[in-house]
This record gives sequence, C-alpha cells and structure tokens, in this order.
Amino acid sequence: RPGWSVSDNPPHIQILVHALALAKRSAALVSKLDLDRLQQSTGVWLVGAFELALGRYAEAYAAFVLAREQYMAAHAPGLTLLAQGYLAIVCQIAGHQVPAWAADLEHVCARMTAGGFEDGAEWIAQLRTARNVFA
Repeated sequence: RPGWSVSDNPPHIQILVHALALAKRSAALVSKLDLDRLQQSTGVWLVGAFELALGRYAEAYAAFVLAREQYMAAHAPGLTLLAQGYLAIVCQIAGHQVPAWAADLEHVCARMTAGGFEDGAEWIAQLRTARNVFA
C-alpha cells in the first residue's frame, strides 16, 4: 500500500521517544559527515515526523520548516512539497496560521499531482494518512 498504514494499536510513547532520539542522532551524524543536502533534509524531516507523532507541535513545525528549506536548496521540489504538507498538518492540528508559502494540505496535494512526481501518489497518501492519524 502506498503511504503509511494505520495500526489498531498505536506505538507506545517510549518507543516514539527512543525513535526520536535515534532520528536526532542519525541527523546529527549525517550533518557531521557532511553528506549531501538531500540526506540532511530527510534526517531533519524524520525528526519532525517523530516530534509530530509525540504531539510536540512547535518542534515539529521548526523541523519541517528547516527540512523544507533544505529540500529547496537540494533542488528536490517534490520533497519540498512533502515537507509543506506536513507543515500544513501541524498548523491545522496546533491551530497555527499556515504560512502563505505553505498553503493548505489539499493545495499541496494538488501541486504534487500537477508536478507528476514519481512518488507523488505515495506522498499524497502518506500526507492524508498522517492528517487522519494525528488530527
């Protein structure tokens, strides 16, 4: 199945806390090794995903903003939109105003479809699943 699946049994909070710590260590290592921007961006995005899963919306927001900026610098427009979609989700959940450049989730999904990205359908499914799970 494309995107994420939804389990009847959500993960235990300690598992998410440990996964977040691991994602942070991984992102720091990728940065320390000075790997390419795409890998660095994905590391930051993963940290944001775990922050979102833990309900740490300010931290998730900051991570997704940084991931978006890094994906833009890496010339990865599809992944830039993916990060924007997660920003829209965080803003919706936390009641923050969505930045003008982020747009709402359905607008982001429409841009992904129009962009014809190879993984676009999977990203859209992932975003919609994340919205349903976390909202």
